[in-house]
Amino acid sequence: MLERARKQRGDRCCAVIDRRTGARLANHPSLEARIHQSAYSGTMTSVLFALDFQDDFSIPIASLCSEIERSLKIYANHRLVNIHHYKEKTVVGHEFLIIDIFDGKNTPHRLRIERRPTRKKPNRLSLLRSGVYVRITDDVISRVPATFKPAEFYHIATSRCPPMPSSPTLTFPEICKILKEIKTQAPNYSLLEHMCYWFCVAFLCGVEDLGVKVVKKNGKDYRLQGKFGAGAGAGEGVKFMDQEWAAKDFERYKAKMKEVREERETNERNAIRDTFVDTVQMRQAERTKSIVQTHEAIKPLLQTSETRRKAEAQELKSAFSWIVSTTKKQQMETE
Repeated sequence: MLERARKQRGDRCCAVIDRRTGARLANHPSLEARIHQSAYSGTMTSVLFALDFQDDFSIPIASLCSEIERSLKIYANHRLVNIHHYKEKTVVGHEFLIIDIFDGKNTPHRLRIERRPTRKKPNRLSLLRSGVYVRITDDVISRVPATFKPAEFYHIATSRCPPMPSSPTLTFPEICKILKEIKTQAPNYSLLEHMCYWFCVAFLCGVEDLGVKVVKKNGKDYRLQGKFGAGAGAGEGVKFMDQEWAAKDFERYKAKMKEVREERETNERNAIRDTFVDTVQMRQAERTKSIVQTHEAIKPLLQTSETRRKAEAQELKSAFSWIVSTTKKQQMETE
């Protein structure tokens, strides 16, 4: 990964240093100023795509994903065209991917994505779960320099993503989503499981999983994919990672994530149902309370009305009795 080391001079220049070799790659005006003047916004991602910024430059994939999530519309027209799978001609045989990105103006951008181990060990629990030689990963994305020579590396394969009516176009934010899922699934570098070989295959699986039609053509060195010790004239090497292994690993991760999503959706539905039931019960209790309060309020009125009704009935009864007795008395006098 590249570091910035500012010179202690009046012109405030920045020197770009290669962390692995310690070599000074270039001197250029203040990096902060170049970021500020870049096409999109003051972010590391904008420098990554800036055509006027020719120096080698790389950023952690985690930082890239965080920036892209805040700038989805800016990079929505950046689409994936090609994926080149390469292997270094060394005993370790480090593998990496070069992706060709075209922006909305059909400007080509070549980026390199890869996984390496850091010197930092994860916590003890992760260490026990992951196996032999476990380190925190150093997943980075960098601009491919103009001096890159494919002939200096083994060519494993090239996958093309031509635009098709029946196939979705993979945008750069979707690429970052795949990279984020890979980081979430395997945050630690493991020598026998989640190494650079696995990282490359997992990314390709993630692309196909989104329904993108990929036209893959195996390179002349395809047989060396996932092999340790195959470089620098060491023979065929030892197979550490097969594509089927990584694909199955990715499928297990997707199945697990599906279970997590379904469980979360079930919990959300149950929470909504419980809230609805509580609301209904609360409203029913409020209605009952209101009826009781209303009854208590009109009870004196009801009692007064009942007393008046009884008094009126008694008056009518007395009047009727008086009429009957008067009528009988008159009849007797007449006789």
